[in-house]
Amino acid sequence: MLRGNVKAAINLIDSTERSGAPMKLDTPLDPDSPSWTVYNELLKKHPQCQPAHPDILKPLSNNDEKFHPVIFDALDGTVIRRAALRTQCSAGPSGLDAYGWRRLCTSFQRASDDLCNSLALVARRLCISCVDPGGIDALVACRLIALNKCPGVRPIGIGEVVRRIIAKAVLLIIKLDILEAAGSLQLCAGQDAGCEAAVHAMRSIYSDPSTEGVLLVDASNAFNCLNRQVSLHNMQSLCPPLANILINTYRKDIPLFIDGRHILSSEGTTQGDPLAMAMYSISVTPLIASLQDPHVAQVWFSDDAMAGGTLRGLHDWWCKLKDLGFMYGYFPNAAKTWLIVKPERLDEAKQQFAGTRVSITVEDKRHLGAALGSRAFTEAYITEKVESWSRCVRRLVNIVKTHPHAAYAAFTHGLCSKWTYFVRTIPAISSLLEPLEDIISLQLLPAQTGRSISDVERALFSLPVRLGSLGICDPKSHSDAEFDSSVKITSAPTLNRQH
Repeated sequence: MLRGNVKAAINLIDSTERSGAPMKLDTPLDPDSPSWTVYNELLKKHPQCQPAHPDILKPLSNNDEKFHPVIFDALDGTVIRRAALRTQCSAGPSGLDAYGWRRLCTSFQRASDDLCNSLALVARRLCISCVDPGGIDALVACRLIALNKCPGVRPIGIGEVVRRIIAKAVLLIIKLDILEAAGSLQLCAGQDAGCEAAVHAMRSIYSDPSTEGVLLVDASNAFNCLNRQVSLHNMQSLCPPLANILINTYRKDIPLFIDGRHILSSEGTTQGDPLAMAMYSISVTPLIASLQDPHVAQVWFSDDAMAGGTLRGLHDWWCKLKDLGFMYGYFPNAAKTWLIVKPERLDEAKQQFAGTRVSITVEDKRHLGAALGSRAFTEAYITEKVESWSRCVRRLVNIVKTHPHAAYAAFTHGLCSKWTYFVRTIPAISSLLEPLEDIISLQLLPAQTGRSISDVERALFSLPVRLGSLGICDPKSHSDAEFDSSVKITSAPTLNRQH
């Protein structure tokens, strides 16, 4: 907490956070050890570069009117400093982490100003001109870690912090260009409350009487399989301001170092790169456009494709996705794809999707972390979450006795966010949050204040800090208002089947 790493502090008190632990490789690597299996999985997760299919290469046009290098004159030392203050997480291959870089960029007066201005010059050079990829090998190199997915392995490339600072600064300058290029169906490009919008849209589609089923598509190794050649070529037409820095940093194989070894990333994006999500979201927009169907409404969030409509329309949409997806490096995984149908349509769904290996169910499913389906499923899902959150608050009560300020900061800046997303995406769950609120009002706040509190005081403590209070929110009282606010914020003035 003293270093500002709130997420790591919350994970220490959350006993449910077991998946996602880094997996180390043995030295030397023994073919009979589990590390050998992990290493081979990492190799499989980083495929060789695939040739571009000529049918999907967008023709390059004259983009002088769309993009002029002068827009990057705004990328100065002040923007770099803002990006540095927003950068967190651990160090890349060099060993200097985000805390060290924040200190370098802010704590040494004139020297820090000169450093920020120099990084701004590097960022502008990467954005407006072509550089020798060999000269930036050290900049783009990553430290590779293998996260335990329980089961499976998720590769994460932790790049140099300076690269992440530059990427975040670039995103601050061209965010609107990225949003325009990604469109309204791909909601991971930086749209405000994009994930919430996807959840609300699919719930609306699912509840529509004309909807016969909803298809939740899972892609295999999506970020690492994205066809890099197609992506970089098309980016010059789809989003010219972003194209140069992506070409400079991705046109050559990227070395990923892990426990004394290295793996080359030849395809896709590097998970952990701040530009990866923007690159991926824009790269699949031509695929999304080619899947438009009057009988199907589709919503995408990163590699998670969701579609709802008639069963015949969903079957045609699925077949088209498989036929076209591989050319972009998008490989739908039928074994992990679910078709949720209404009970009266179950037999018809089995006929339509026979031989596709898509799993078919009338039961409810989690969708982007939220609950999609019946009230009974929602109650069971949230009750389980409330038990987990309550355990975290109880552990925090013990920490309050010795570190009251750190515990307060952990609650307001970290723990609260664990249920904020759920109350904004799942309706009518205030009664289910009552056990959590009881622990906050009857244990946490008395431990923080040193005495029992009244209902009036509890209401006062939930007010924001700008009004002179503590900002310790009441999840039960605020849940319905938060959900309504999320729906209003993410709703479009005119909603049609294509959006």
